[in-house]
Amino acid sequence: MVLTVYSEKACAGTAKVLKESEANLQKAGIKFTPQSALIEGNPCVFFNEEKYQGFLCLLEEGRYEDLSQHNITEKTKVCSIKQIKSSLANPQISLYNTAKFKEHKEWQKAVDGKYRCICASENGTWAVKTDFTVMLHGGNGGSWAPVMGKMREVAASAKAIWAVNAADEVFVRHGVTGKEWTKIDGSMKTVSVGWNGICWAVDKQGVVWRRLGAKDTNPIGSKWQSVSGRLSSVTVGQSGVWGLSPKNEVMYRDQTFGLTGEGEGTGWTKVDGFFSYLHSGSESLWGVAFNGDLYYRQGINQNNPMGENWFKLKTDMEWKAVAQNGTKLYGIDKEDSFLSRDFVGANDIIPGSCVNLYEENGNFKSFDLQDKPSSFLVRNAGWVIYSNSNFKGKALYQVEGECYSNDPPNPKGPKLKSFHDPVGSIRPIRGIGYSTLSVSVELHWDRIGTKHNQEVVHEEEGKNNSFEYESASWARMKPVTAFVEHNFELDQPVEGCMGSTFAVDNVPKTGIPFSTSGTLLETGTDFRQELSSSFTFTSDTKTFRRREKKEVIRFPPVLQPKTVTKVNVVVHSGFISMPFTATFISGSKSWTGTGKYTGTDSTQIKLQFKETSLLEGTRKISRI
Repeated sequence: MVLTVYSEKACAGTAKVLKESEANLQKAGIKFTPQSALIEGNPCVFFNEEKYQGFLCLLEEGRYEDLSQHNITEKTKVCSIKQIKSSLANPQISLYNTAKFKEHKEWQKAVDGKYRCICASENGTWAVKTDFTVMLHGGNGGSWAPVMGKMREVAASAKAIWAVNAADEVFVRHGVTGKEWTKIDGSMKTVSVGWNGICWAVDKQGVVWRRLGAKDTNPIGSKWQSVSGRLSSVTVGQSGVWGLSPKNEVMYRDQTFGLTGEGEGTGWTKVDGFFSYLHSGSESLWGVAFNGDLYYRQGINQNNPMGENWFKLKTDMEWKAVAQNGTKLYGIDKEDSFLSRDFVGANDIIPGSCVNLYEENGNFKSFDLQDKPSSFLVRNAGWVIYSNSNFKGKALYQVEGECYSNDPPNPKGPKLKSFHDPVGSIRPIRGIGYSTLSVSVELHWDRIGTKHNQEVVHEEEGKNNSFEYESASWARMKPVTAFVEHNFELDQPVEGCMGSTFAVDNVPKTGIPFSTSGTLLETGTDFRQELSSSFTFTSDTKTFRRREKKEVIRFPPVLQPKTVTKVNVVVHSGFISMPFTATFISGSKSWTGTGKYTGTDSTQIKLQFKETSLLEGTRKISRI
């Protein structure tokens, strides 16, 4: 793996060679902003901060003569470069459709007002209003009532309630019947407690703490003990201790499923996913995305405490926070309303369908997936996930357990908001163990040729000898096959071309005229849509696509008096041809080839009439 960076475009000027990752380019002797680069082997990731922070771009093997096309300009600081070390062989990714609840239940407003925090336990349901008023619902048909004391957030176990006020002071209250909050030591930004009293917290600096000795028999515990790692929030529940890192990454505390013993765990493991809010529930983990979508973690149990994958849940609402208690789910929506619904356990959810893929796909029409799957899981190697079909739109790169996006984050917003974008297309990241031939095709529209042909595909004739209108004997409806075809053929075969995919840019948004006289005929929507889709070479020279559909043609229901009527069904075909240039890239090598494109649009279907009067002679009327 070798990276060469140059001080000028077109791989010119001062050159520096890097064979390893560099956390500080200045110390490595690179005093200039790279303007071009040559990469051999695995990809490289460029950053505008030291120690691999501030993603700029990910570049695969190849020659890059102008890095301004990849988010690096003369004014850009390139402070560190990371080289991907692992093999990219045997890529595999799983794509998932949206899940849904089995029973359609309306979300019910739990109580009037605007809320910022909710929690639920055997102690009842607790909530904090946006003005920091604490509310309690004791269950058993009771009503909501305010609780003395202003708090920013609360967390409930079976025996005690923990809370943090606006000054980051920590308080504990013994159950529903407790009348006062007891202030304890510590200054915390957020606190969370499990059903059995195990308590964790995070302070303003992101330091993680757990309360030694805290349990149902001793709700306050003895003291705070710092834990390695940095988090922005923590959640404690039957599914274990989970948290969000300062980068919104999902972190699981190993050996904490079920909160056995002291629930201290053994270390942190990063799990796929990026969220703004997490809740550890009953054998489930709930996540709220930056856009308000609700997700749940599938397959969490004792044998697989980190679960399998994320499913987006269809709720038709935008959320800020959720909390689970048994089979009931509470939530705060984007309007700060406090809502709830029943039947939310693992057995109450229908998972979305899943497909495993191993190579690039410009769309998912051939699979049991919705047009844009709602979540994914990279199982092996590295992948690029695009927001649009045909490898276009925002790109998310996932490799070696890290995610990078070309969608710049808002400095005050989410760190990786594109993780939750619907998946439009995918391809494996190229490098050691996985090398493919990439192809781009440019049609020469200035050299286009057209031809028009018409074919009679069906004939009918009817005769009316009377002086009254008569019903026609022919069938009123006639299905006729309409189709479009596209064919690309290289003048010379290219080894390894089979399986390569490309999409045609700059396809005209209007039809291409192909008739030379009479009614104007032009290619239709089907022709344009198919030409705009991705193509995959089925050999080292050709790729072909054909789409058929049935058009139902209506015949006239009656015959005119004293008239012989002949009706022809005519298919007008437009033949389009032009040369194209194909550019091939394999690693740092690139070359071009030529070929011919031919297309057919046979979707213009017309009825043609010839009417002969039995009284006056012949009269012809053509309708095209």
